[in-house]
Amino acid sequence: MNLWHAVTAAIITSTAASIMMAIGGMTLIPHVPDLYNELYNGSRLQRPESTVVFFAIFPTLQILLATAFLVTTRNSRRSETKVVQAMLPLLLSCLFTIIQIYRFKGALSHF
Repeated sequence: MNLWHAVTAAIITSTAASIMMAIGGMTLIPHVPDLYNELYNGSRLQRPESTVVFFAIFPTLQILLATAFLVTTRNSRRSETKVVQAMLPLLLSCLFTIIQIYRFKGALSHF
């Protein structure tokens, strides 16, 4: 397996993990009209986030990121020097997964 396959597998795996946490959060946590302010003590009252929006925002961003990565790299020449260009989507995908883990963990511990 070359480095391109490893990066693609990591992006897809982190996206799948984030989607699974979103589905788990939406099924395990009761629906709250403003879950964000419920968890973070009313720190953002002007922009409420329901349970669905709270758990779905980062997986949606990851799906868009993974799609853009796969479309742009599908037809391009895959040289090892261009792997540096693949690191930004990989780092963003991992960051989104870490944020989703903390949101999931915080919501589960609150309820």
